[in-house]
Amino acid sequence: MNEEFALELEKLLNCFPKSFINHNLEVILIPRTNTYFSLRGCSTKKDIIAKVLMWCSRDISKALPYRQDKRNMMFYVENKERLEKYLGKEINIDIVYQCLGNGINKELTYQFIDSDFDMDLLFDKEAADDTKI
Repeated sequence: MNEEFALELEKLLNCFPKSFINHNLEVILIPRTNTYFSLRGCSTKKDIIAKVLMWCSRDISKALPYRQDKRNMMFYVENKERLEKYLGKEINIDIVYQCLGNGINKELTYQFIDSDFDMDLLFDKEAADDTKI
């Protein structure tokens, strides 16, 4: 494991309290909802960021782990803010999930990272998809 990779993992884990890495090399980002991604196939900082966007955006955007709406809203806001702190940018997590979630478009995920998280890239993708309907 190289230094840059280790520092990126440390940065991510520090942004999400109670997060940890288990014996299967999975980063459990939000234990409450078992929001995780596998470190297998990750070798760079960009790989970690891509996995977070592809595999953790759904729970941050859509999960309802509590019975009370107020607590679910707090869950959404807190985890969205943690992700934004990690990325160093404000993002629209709902659009990120729609365009990148569940690994739907790995190439676009890496383009989004390379663009320094330019939301216009994803908004353009959404607009193009809407015209196809």
